[in-house]
Amino acid sequence: SHTLYGFYTSEERDLFRQLISVSGVGPSTARMILSTYSAEEIVNYIITADVAAIQNVKGIGGKTAQRIIIDLKDKVGKGKETSDLLFTQDNTIKEESLSALLALGFTKKVAYKKMEQVIKNHEGEITVEDLVRRSLG
Repeated sequence: SHTLYGFYTSEERDLFRQLISVSGVGPSTARMILSTYSAEEIVNYIITADVAAIQNVKGIGGKTAQRIIIDLKDKVGKGKETSDLLFTQDNTIKEESLSALLALGFTKKVAYKKMEQVIKNHEGEITVEDLVRRSLG
């Protein structure tokens, strides 16, 4: 029988296809990864080799996380400038802002999406306070 998967964006679909190409990652695991993190975040974690972040996904162990990074590092993020990657310059601001938004009742995925929108539309440096305030707006 056939199973149909739907995606918000073509980037999510493309990333899903890349994830299921990794040995040990099936459709349900790829779906779990995409429901835990945004596509941009996953690409960022792969490029920065953040095994711990990928391992935070339910059902992903250390070896699978490493395999995802090794297999996809050269395939993801093509055509993106380093500055376009999500929050690479200052993870502390991201983490503090995320904690604040989670404390206000946002889910991790919604909080990240709101923060991404603010970062994309903001030029230059941003403070934790600005990021949280603009994410709420």
